[in-house]
Amino acid sequence: LNADDPEVALGLLPPREGDVLRLQAYALSGRWHEVLELPLPEGRDNALLGRAARIEALLALGREDEAEDGLADLERRWQGGGQGPLGYRAVTLSKARLAAFRGDFEGARRELQNPLPGVPPYRVLETLALAAERAHNRDLAGRLYGQAYGYAPPRRRERLREMLERYALPVPVPTRAARPYATAGLAAFLVLLYGLQLWAGERFGPNAWPLAAGFLTLPAGAPGADALWRGLSYAFAHGGLLHIGLNIWVLLDIG
Repeated sequence: LNADDPEVALGLLPPREGDVLRLQAYALSGRWHEVLELPLPEGRDNALLGRAARIEALLALGREDEAEDGLADLERRWQGGGQGPLGYRAVTLSKARLAAFRGDFEGARRELQNPLPGVPPYRVLETLALAAERAHNRDLAGRLYGQAYGYAPPRRRERLREMLERYALPVPVPTRAARPYATAGLAAFLVLLYGLQLWAGERFGPNAWPLAAGFLTLPAGAPGADALWRGLSYAFAHGGLLHIGLNIWVLLDIG
């Protein structure tokens, strides 16, 4: 679903299970009538994503009044169910989509001004482009569809290409993300140092690495503990597999 490949997502779902995911997959595929035929899942936070998919389907079919009623029900359920983050995402997206349907560009932008976890940038841009389109601002709509194309995964670009051709705009060439050589190199260096740490313990005894780590880190009372270079070297000392494993994971994720 995050890669905008709903057919694969549907193939992975067990039959008669995963209604929330199935509703989202149908919505991504534009299978609006099938979205409306599925029963709405009950529950609190994550179940609200299914209701947001139904609101999206109603708007796509031009049934604005029903979508507005669905949004009011969605907000009531979210406010009464603890106001979780997934429900917030469902409510915010639904408000923005309703505003876009009405051609209220500023209203849609106001709803989407803060990043929504789990919502890729191209979907936000598509919603804003629809708002501009329905507000009869063709230039802005074309620019926003072009920006969405640059962020979208390959399967989604086919639909966006059609929108760009409608506005007689050139299809941008998506930029390829730079390979994180520096991040991978730093991660490999940290792993190498940890390997040397383990080797030192085997070769020179269990106290060898604690002494070296004390030299690298900032222990109170150690000789030269106020040395400025220790503000950098401490980052290369690790206390175990869990410590270095989490650090490498975060490093690769951010890098």
